[in-house]
Amino acid sequence: MSIMLINLVQLPLYMLQRLIFYKHKAQMFFRVSSYIVAKCIVNLPQTLLEALTYTLCAYFLAGQSMAGKGSPFFAYLALLFLVAYFGSSVFFFLSTISSIPEVGNALAGLLVSIFLLLCGFVIYPSNMPTYWKWLVYVNPIHWANVSFCRKMKNNGKVDAWMEEFRVDIERNGLGIPVKPVTLLFEGLSFTR
Repeated sequence: MSIMLINLVQLPLYMLQRLIFYKHKAQMFFRVSSYIVAKCIVNLPQTLLEALTYTLCAYFLAGQSMAGKGSPFFAYLALLFLVAYFGSSVFFFLSTISSIPEVGNALAGLLVSIFLLLCGFVIYPSNMPTYWKWLVYVNPIHWANVSFCRKMKNNGKVDAWMEEFRVDIERNGLGIPVKPVTLLFEGLSFTR
């Protein structure tokens, strides 16, 4: 879910726009809530364009198809849109609480690292200390990974991939014993 990193470049822009916001707020042009709602609405088309571009590149490179009238494609697009919008919102929030751009960049790096490390993909949840496990369950990237895995399981993609992997290993004779494969992802079980 590296699409969240695409939005990292927006942080300095948000920091620069803050001065204009302070000036308009002092002149009482609008309320703070109006500014935040407008900012959220304005980010929707840009985020959709980012998610669409990323989906068109990554979806077909991963070997997915438009089977089922494109339903998996649009589900993947919606999932990436939500993750990208979450990233944009997080960086907007960081720009509002940071006093200077250096603080905002440091906090952004810390948050992105935490989100990516504790999504359950880089560090498996059973290998995490108990006091960090709650971060897995509040991490939206974790839930995006889980929903993507469930969607692929429901379409039978995982079973087909595992069978192709098993046949490939048997054919090429890589010296790896072929046994029943089990993939566990946080309570989601795919067995063959």
